[in-house]
Amino acid sequence: MDLFSTYSLLPLVSSVVVVVLGFFVWLKRPRDMLAILFFLYCFTIALWLFGTFHLFNAVADEDAIFWYRIIYIGVNFVPI
Repeated sequence: MDLFSTYSLLPLVSSVVVVVLGFFVWLKRPRDMLAILFFLYCFTIALWLFGTFHLFNAVADEDAIFWYRIIYIGVNFVPI
């Protein structure tokens, strides 16, 4: 039995890349409000992608519902 689906690895890798990018921008200018907002924006996108990764690998219905809720937390803050 595979631990992870092949299709679920793309959201996991993407979430790591997005967090690293946001953290890198924040480290370059830690007091700049735009850099802080960009980091928070990247964090919400990474939360969405991380939840998608776990949703693709959910076995039980309860797990899938939990990860759907996590996904919607991230998705709700993306447009802000």
